Amino acid sequence: MTAPSLVARQLRAIGKAFLAWQRTRTQRRALAWDSPRVRLAASLTLSAIVAAGVGLGFYLAPRAGHIGVQTRLTTVDLPTPNLDALRTQVEASQTLRTSSLFATNHETVASLLARLSITDPLLLGALKSPSLATPFSLVAPGQLVSATTYPDGRVKTLSILVGKRQGDAKRYTLTREGDAFTGAWAPAPLRKEMVRAQVQVKTSSERAIRALHLPKTIAHELDWCWAPNANPLPKLKPGADIQVIYSKAYDGDTFIRNAHLEAVRLTTPTKTGGVTTTDIYRYEDADHPPAYYTADGKAVSQTFIKVPLAITDISSDFEILRRHPVTGVLRPHQGTDYRAPQGTHIHAAADGVITRRQYNPGGYGNYIILDHGNGVETLYAHMRHFAKGMRVGLHVKQGDVIGMVGRTGIATGPHLHYEIHMNEVPVNPRTIRLPESAQLTGFALAHFKRTMAPLRDLLDEGEHDATPPTSKESNHVLKN
Repeated sequence: MTAPSLVARQLRAIGKAFLAWQRTRTQRRALAWDSPRVRLAASLTLSAIVAAGVGLGFYLAPRAGHIGVQTRLTTVDLPTPNLDALRTQVEASQTLRTSSLFATNHETVASLLARLSITDPLLLGALKSPSLATPFSLVAPGQLVSATTYPDGRVKTLSILVGKRQGDAKRYTLTREGDAFTGAWAPAPLRKEMVRAQVQVKTSSERAIRALHLPKTIAHELDWCWAPNANPLPKLKPGADIQVIYSKAYDGDTFIRNAHLEAVRLTTPTKTGGVTTTDIYRYEDADHPPAYYTADGKAVSQTFIKVPLAITDISSDFEILRRHPVTGVLRPHQGTDYRAPQGTHIHAAADGVITRRQYNPGGYGNYIILDHGNGVETLYAHMRHFAKGMRVGLHVKQGDVIGMVGRTGIATGPHLHYEIHMNEVPVNPRTIRLPESAQLTGFALAHFKRTMAPLRDLLDEGEHDATPPTSKESNHVLKN
């Protein structure tokens, strides 16, 4: 109970006692209680007593100012939450799904997304920007396209692997960053795995090579790693041993393609009971295009004459689009034109086989195509006439005269139109790197010997194995 309540209670008790005393006193004096004078006096006295009591009660009651209440303001610095980091943590905790595919012919951005089951509207909007979509728009058959997605279908990354060689492979990746995608190129070193296959010739080298079960591209390289007139494979006798090493390219654990024939060893028995061993190794660097060399650096692959004429006056260069000087039509010019007098001899740029010899009145006129192996072809057009004896299937040697300069077909004057095709794709004859030197020297020779050493060791392992009656294959990973 509070102090004012106690005071009020005491006042009521005092008031009752006072009234009882006043009544008794009045009776003793023989005064009439009902007299107005008496009642007024009693009321005034009682009011004075009540007023004094109330004042005393408020005086004695505790005051708020006397209560010991203290107020203190404290400031605490709280770190601002990093919402991007929190979102990244949440996304990282979700299980990502990775899907990959190899592009096919006539692939488009829409077909790639459909095959990957991608419907993310943010990515679809980003791919409307040419700066982000171009690498996917120019996708070529065989290129690896990969995507990582969240369980709700949102795409985290979309990437494409480009570049055919181990050293020049790179990856373009679109990465989700908040509510947008950004694109970036990065090197993508491919892992190289070496595969060794070995077989002994029983009846013929042709059957033995088939028994190796080589991938198609590797078998083609084996057919053409030697110059056409110097290939020893058809001459192998029963008892000879063939070892080949070829490489497979991997992006992480994903197989990309069979890369190249890396080394060949032929072991042939001699009449005296011994054996003769011949090794060749694939080599390339910044100054030497891919070719095959013996252990001492001598080229066994085809070498090429840079210009198949004694005259090097260029009248028209290789161009993506050129307005034809006769027809006026814009179209690709897929070779180099060398201006020369009619009758100037045209030479075979390298050893090869004639695969086409014909006349085309609406374009090339008289022209010849030579196949030099390893996917390399050369074309010679607008000839006045062919050299004597030229026919399809004929093997020609480097430097042989195959025809004379003329202006047959559609031409403004006598010239040679010269093309080089690599794997059926026209390339610039003046800039394409083709083997020209028959012998490695200096630094190139030293570098070649260093790179061929692990391949030679792998071939030696095959020599220590028992000669197999049938083919045998094993995989090896070599550090580069």
